[in-house]
Amino acid sequence: MEENRLPYETLKIGDTEYKLKISAASAIEIEKKTGKSLVAGMADFDKLETVTLYLWGALNRFQANIDVRKAQEIYDDYIDAGGDLSDMAEILFKTLTVSGFFKRQQAEKLLALAEKAESGAVQES
Repeated sequence: MEENRLPYETLKIGDTEYKLKISAASAIEIEKKTGKSLVAGMADFDKLETVTLYLWGALNRFQANIDVRKAQEIYDDYIDAGGDLSDMAEILFKTLTVSGFFKRQQAEKLLALAEKAESGAVQES
């Protein structure tokens, strides 16, 4: 078992902090709605519907009674506070890691690959 895993990821918007962690029940709901495994669904993190669905799943563990619509409003608040889709995808990726879907070393490698791919795409344009 991996030692020293954080208990949750934190999403801070202004003065409000949300604890993020995806439970098994939320993971199953996300998989049902996307028709993909939780890991395969990450390929669609460029789609807002997917990102807000994962955010919804991550919020439910510690914030009671959050529905998808409320998760979309929280995402809008995040954008209004200066965040962007790419940053939110990274937060959700970290959330998947603290939720036990990746080991920290795997997550670091995948994040490095994603950053490399993103910087390559920026240089090409």
